[in-house]
Order: sequence, then C-alpha cells, then structure tokens
Amino acid sequence: MAVEYVVAGILLFSGTTKMLNPLIFQRFLEAMLILPPKAISLIALFLPSTEIIFGVLLLLNVKTKSIIIAVNILFFLFLVASIYMILLMRDIECGCFGGILKSKTGTEMLIRNILLFVLTLFWGKYAGAGKLNKNNKLIGDAL
Repeated sequence: MAVEYVVAGILLFSGTTKMLNPLIFQRFLEAMLILPPKAISLIALFLPSTEIIFGVLLLLNVKTKSIIIAVNILFFLFLVASIYMILLMRDIECGCFGGILKSKTGTEMLIRNILLFVLTLFWGKYAGAGKLNKNNKLIGDAL
C-alpha cells in the first residue's frame, strides 16, 4: 500500500508543479527536436492534468490496476525521453517538477526514471493486482 502513496505523491507533485510553470517543461519538449509544435503544446497542457488525475485515482483506489498500467507506460515514456536526451547530449532542465526541484537531463534523470519504471512494473505485477474476490472482481479495484 505504501507504494501507491509514494507514486501518487510523485504524480501529484510533478503535475502540480508543471501546471504552475509549464514553460520549463515545454522548452524540454522543444529541445527533443522530434515533436511538432502542436504536439508540444498539447503534451505540455495535458500531461500535468493526467499526472494529477492518476495521482488522485491512486489515492482513492479507483481502477487501481488500470491506473498502475497507465502510470507504468507513462514512466516508460519518461525513461525513453531521458535516454534520448542523453544520446542527443542535451544538458537542460527537464521541467519534470516545474522548476521547483531542479532536474537536468543526464544520469540523475535516467536513474530516477529507471527506478520509477521498475517500481511501478513490479508493483503492478506483485502487489496483489491479480487477486480476485468471489465475484471475480479485483480486490481493492473498482473495475
């Protein structure tokens, strides 16, 4: 259960801080050099909201298995982005925490994203996500 609160807290903090200062994250997306301007604007607008929604749903224990899968995909995309930025040799602020916590691309960001991805991967696999009650519904899940 503690993992849910840690992941929810990270998502809520990250989403909220991005909303407070979206330009830093938008500059990071622009620096990737592969996204069209409209996609950058949409991602910078909707990703913080998505993180907050995922965090709230985890805290409320709503559709937990589905949210764990979605968060794992999200953290995998963050991992891919961090590897890509290392390969581009770009040393910039990622905007992951809206500039409140400084986080540049590089080894620190890569390690953080590996840990988050592995944490949610194992959480989804081993945290009772497959236990069914007598009505064939996931225990602790509102599917």
